[in-house]
Amino acid sequence: MTYFGDMHGAKRSSSELAEARTLVVRFLADLRDRPIGHDILDAAELPATRREMIEAFQRLIAHEPRARIREQLKLVGLLLSQYQDGVGARLRVQAVSVAMEEPDYIQPDSSAVERIERALSAVEPDRAWLAQLFDRAAEQAKSSAPQAHMAEAMRNRGHARGNDGWMAR
Repeated sequence: MTYFGDMHGAKRSSSELAEARTLVVRFLADLRDRPIGHDILDAAELPATRREMIEAFQRLIAHEPRARIREQLKLVGLLLSQYQDGVGARLRVQAVSVAMEEPDYIQPDSSAVERIERALSAVEPDRAWLAQLFDRAAEQAKSSAPQAHMAEAMRNRGHARGNDGWMAR
């Protein structure tokens, strides 16, 4: 009888949401401790596999009733595009000032140049794909029943202040 709903499915969903939140909080802590700026890092430096991290952000965005928090999750989730497979050591991406005198020209290592070009060319299409994925998750959250709207209305009236602090930890 399914009149009372799928109790096991609800528990699994709640557990998956808690696991997603844990991964995202670990990611936020890593970003706080080691800001990445515009650098490109190896996906192995993530708290979980890249796929698991993407799914964690997608799940949280899809279940977040507050528009402001959804937008913050989307922005932080887009940083996952800067984590690519096979990058190796961190690739620092920064502007270089032009010196008045040109130093002696040094022939760059062709394998290093290929590694950098491959990583740089992967970031922007990946960012666009993640943006679409997270936008779809946000649309899912917007359309998910009146409970989400009721919860947001309660928060806006001050009945649940302080509950969105988990992202700041």
